[in-house]
Amino acid sequence: MKNEYEELHIWGDLQEAVTILQNYNKKGRKVFVDFNGHKLYSDTVTMDGAFLEVTGKTKKERDDYLEEQHRKYQREEAEHKAKIPTLIPMYVEKGHKLLKEKYWELWEQLNDLYHGWELDCCLDIIKVLQEENDFEKAKELFSNQGHSGMSAGLTASMIGSLCDNGKDFAKFMGFNVK
Repeated sequence: MKNEYEELHIWGDLQEAVTILQNYNKKGRKVFVDFNGHKLYSDTVTMDGAFLEVTGKTKKERDDYLEEQHRKYQREEAEHKAKIPTLIPMYVEKGHKLLKEKYWELWEQLNDLYHGWELDCCLDIIKVLQEENDFEKAKELFSNQGHSGMSAGLTASMIGSLCDNGKDFAKFMGFNVK
């Protein structure tokens, strides 16, 4: 029975996929789409049914959840921005304790992306590089820090700019640093 359906390849979000399927159904066409491993059929799909199957929530529940997550993110960002005046001196002091004096000015200019997480990661790795000059140990530490592509690149760039052997380490890790 289901092999009488034509498969569509839809690029977009779930709501768009459901709307497209429903439009095909209005035209009497039996089509389906494989959306994240869930087969949705034009003649049986409903918005809430598709959202329940794919996300575990109705469309409204999913929209409400996403809106609450957005509000939570905005609250956390506002709280973090309010703390920045106290965080900056803390990070400056932390960097001054570990970094060589010739790097202090650059350190003081760094922005606090991801709430200082990359700054902490950078300092942890620089400590290993300065105290032990052990690239393998620093690589293992870096690998276990849980970086995304962006945070990995940012951290590697900071290490390359703030440590005598940082550029060599960044190249060892496969990053192109100047």
